[in-house]
Amino acid sequence: MTITYAWKSVDEIKQRMEPSFWVVPDVSDELAQSGFPVSPLGQFIAYMKQGDVPRKGRGEKYEDVGITFIEVISIIPTGIDFETAKYISRKQHTRLAKSRPRPRDVLLVRSGKGSIGKVAIVSDEMPEEMNISGHINLIRVEGINPYYVATVLKSSFGQVQIERLSSGVSRQVNIGFAKIRSIHIPVLPKSIQLRVEERYKQMSRFHHAAMEAKAAGNEAEHKEKLAYAEQLLDELITYVEKTIRARPQALKVEASTSRRKSFGGFMSLDRTGQQSDCVA
Repeated sequence: MTITYAWKSVDEIKQRMEPSFWVVPDVSDELAQSGFPVSPLGQFIAYMKQGDVPRKGRGEKYEDVGITFIEVISIIPTGIDFETAKYISRKQHTRLAKSRPRPRDVLLVRSGKGSIGKVAIVSDEMPEEMNISGHINLIRVEGINPYYVATVLKSSFGQVQIERLSSGVSRQVNIGFAKIRSIHIPVLPKSIQLRVEERYKQMSRFHHAAMEAKAAGNEAEHKEKLAYAEQLLDELITYVEKTIRARPQALKVEASTSRRKSFGGFMSLDRTGQQSDCVA
C-alpha cells in the first residue's frame, strides 16, 4: 500500500481542524434569513453526467484534429477558452454520447485542487460537437434558469459551499454527485433570473470576442475584451449576491429606472464589434 502525504501550512491545518470548516452554517443561515425560497440544486437537476478521458486500452488518444475536447484548463471565469482545448476521435465521441454538452448545460469542475468549483455555460456560439473530461460534470437543469444557477455557483454563496463539501483533506479534492445535488440555491423571482441570463449572455459576447481576437493573434484586443468581460461578470455576481441579501421586501424592479442603473451601465458589441451602450 502506498501512503501519500499532503503537506499543508500550520494555519491551514488548524483551519481544517475546526468543525465549522466542514459545514456551511454561515451560508445556510444567511440564505435561510434572506426570505427567499431555498432549495437543493438536486431538486432542479434533470440530468447530470461526468465526462471521461481517452482510454489507451480502447486505442483512444488525443488527436491533432477532430472533435473538440474540453479539459479543466479550458474553463476560465468568463467561459471556455477553445484555444487550449484538445481533440478526440469521432469513435471516442460516440462512446461518450451520454456526456456530450448541449446549449444551456452547466459545466462544473468537480475535482482538482485550485480548479474545483470552476463553472461555465454551454452557449450557442460553441461547437455543436464536443466532449468533456472526467474532471467536469455536465449539469442539465429544469425549473430554474441555468444562467442564474451558474452565477450562484460562481458567487460566494456557491463557492463557499463547494469548498466545504469537497473532500479536501488530501491531494484528491473532489465533490461527488450527491454533494453537488445538496448545494443550496436561493430561488429568486423568474424576472430576476431572466435578467441574470441577459447580462450573462452580454458578458459572454465579450468573452467570445476576446477568444476570437486571441485566435487571430491580436493579443491587445484579446486582453482588452477579456478584461471587460471579467468586469461585467464581477458586476453580475455582485448584483446577484446583493439581491439575495436584500430580502424580498426590499426587492424593487422598476422598469423606468432599469435602463441605466443595473450593473453600473453595461456595454454591448454592435455589428462592427465596437462597444455601444446597452439598455436593459
